[in-house]
Amino acid sequence: MPIAKVIKNRGSQAIRLLKEFRVKNARVYLKKTADGFIVLECDPWEVFEEAAQRLSPEFVDVVQKRSRSFPETRDWTGVFG
Repeated sequence: MPIAKVIKNRGSQAIRLLKEFRVKNARVYLKKTADGFIVLECDPWEVFEEAAQRLSPEFVDVVQKRSRSFPETRDWTGVFG
């Protein structure tokens, strides 16, 4: 696993990326995880939209049919007091 150097400058930190990890953009998105963080080169919503466009039409139909069948009606009489 490659190791990058952390550079400290007053209250800020920067990570010097190795050549194979260079990014095209001037900014990146960061996602905090339990073990550290993930650097994303593009907007996470763009990644989501791209993945959603790859879903099969059959899958989309099933999801749309399920969403139309909700909300279920329930009798909550006596449950809350």
